[in-house]
Amino acid sequence: MGPFFEESYYITPSRLPADIQGRIVETVSRACSALGLRQGPVHAEVRLNSEGVWILEVASRTIGGECSRSLRQVLCRPLEHHVLAAAVGTPITPRRKLGASGVLMIPIPAPGVLRRIAGASDARAVPGIWDLRFAVEPGQVVDTLPNASGYLGFIYAEGETPDLVESRLRRAHGLLDIKIDPLLNHTLESRGERTNSPWRM
Repeated sequence: MGPFFEESYYITPSRLPADIQGRIVETVSRACSALGLRQGPVHAEVRLNSEGVWILEVASRTIGGECSRSLRQVLCRPLEHHVLAAAVGTPITPRRKLGASGVLMIPIPAPGVLRRIAGASDARAVPGIWDLRFAVEPGQVVDTLPNASGYLGFIYAEGETPDLVESRLRRAHGLLDIKIDPLLNHTLESRGERTNSPWRM
């Protein structure tokens, strides 16, 4: 199975060198042309290595709703405003604030039953953190990649530079105390046993 990877930090503006950013734009533009995408938002994901830029995904959509909230800190308005304005023929000229912003999709550290997430108040108190939202309630069953279908939540930060935004996100995340109890089947399988429990994931 795979390859797969866990999304975590989205930070803008990019810290990649300008020439690499240019190669990404050129590659994604060619992929959009090949798919006939000429108008509207595009969500693209690529991988970089010594051999070049490799397309993972190109889709006619915006970034996910929760993650797009991080862009309003630098675009001066929600991303959706730009998308809808362009769709009705009255595009808005982008106006970008100085500085950087980002979001951390809080990863699920282990499979099991979420019991608690403590430390939220301390995380929210970190300078530059402007929101923290949880997507999972205590008592819910969670799982790790590649079986996971979501994240524990989202942390949003802003700052003068991308490096500062990342450090603030990491600090806030480090203040969270996440308690997950293992499911019975995971405990049994770790000893080489099997169970037909309806809680099998």
